[in-house]
Amino acid sequence: MPWNPFRRRKQQEPDNQKPQFEASVLYKPKQIRKVRPRINIKFDLPRIFWGMLLFVILSIIITLVYFFVRDPYFTQKQYKILGNRNITEEQLLNSLAEYSGRHLFLVETHKVENKLISEYPIIDGVDVDKIWPDKLFIKISEREPKLVYVNLNGAYLVDDEGRVLQLLTPKNLVDYNDSKMRIARGYGNEDDELVIATLQNEFLAKLNLKDKTEAEKAQILSEQFDILAVPLEDKQRALSYLQELYLAEAQSFWNVNSKLVDLSKYSSFPRVKVLNNNELQENDQVDLDRLNLTLEISNFMTQRQIPVIDIIWEGELLVKVESLENRQLIFGLSRKSSLQFEDLLLVINDLSRQGKSYTVIDVSATKVLVVH
Repeated sequence: MPWNPFRRRKQQEPDNQKPQFEASVLYKPKQIRKVRPRINIKFDLPRIFWGMLLFVILSIIITLVYFFVRDPYFTQKQYKILGNRNITEEQLLNSLAEYSGRHLFLVETHKVENKLISEYPIIDGVDVDKIWPDKLFIKISEREPKLVYVNLNGAYLVDDEGRVLQLLTPKNLVDYNDSKMRIARGYGNEDDELVIATLQNEFLAKLNLKDKTEAEKAQILSEQFDILAVPLEDKQRALSYLQELYLAEAQSFWNVNSKLVDLSKYSSFPRVKVLNNNELQENDQVDLDRLNLTLEISNFMTQRQIPVIDIIWEGELLVKVESLENRQLIFGLSRKSSLQFEDLLLVINDLSRQGKSYTVIDVSATKVLVVH
């Protein structure tokens, strides 16, 4: 800028008039003013209206549900049952008694299904539907019974999978121990305790010591009876006697259980006798291979019009069939059933042409055994 002599020069202030440094205030607390509360009431009429309407609707719904649940018109009164063949309707109604009089809406159908399946192993499936206002529609599918399994303790209904469906006779635990079982099956030996006891009783009977006490008998046996001195043929005779005795005892148990089956609706079912005293429970498994063989044998005999008196499971592999005139046919699991049936027919026809009879035909092995 050019120099201007007429411009007023800025006067310098004396040092004592210069502004002094002043501290700046960084924070100054605000003064709290007392505010008087204000009452400001606003009414939201649409919201109040909809809230009251919702409350009324809920009250009506709750009231309707209450009277619906309490209304006896909808209580369980009737059952429609289909598909039951081996279970009587009376049995099913007894099992469903707890649902009678209950409101149909509160009946849970899956619980009804599970209850019937758990109580009756013969049931394979159940379908339960509600029929308003007061009925349950129950459709039952049963497992198919195929055979009656008779042992010393009872008679059992068995299906085609070898599973026990139900007990057909009252429970009756018999006194038939393993020692008796072993001798009856032909697995006893001459030194068996039961054989020795039989020989001791014979020894005491010869001495006519019936009036003696048990202690006196024991002392006499310890002093005078020597099992080593008994001849082998006497031991074998005693063993044979016991085998016949225990088989006859087993037969008596079989007959008792079989007579009870004869009085049931399963009297026409194929029946097998088994020499054991197992107490079977529902759903227990029996020998499925021998079950299938037994069913095939039963069909074969029926088709050929060969009368069957008894079918007995012997040992672990054999099925023995007793027919008229004390004839026995023995089958086994080691060969196909078709081959055994073929061999049996060939042997019977050959014997008939020769005019010969037989007491035993064993086709369980490849070499057929014939006993005249």
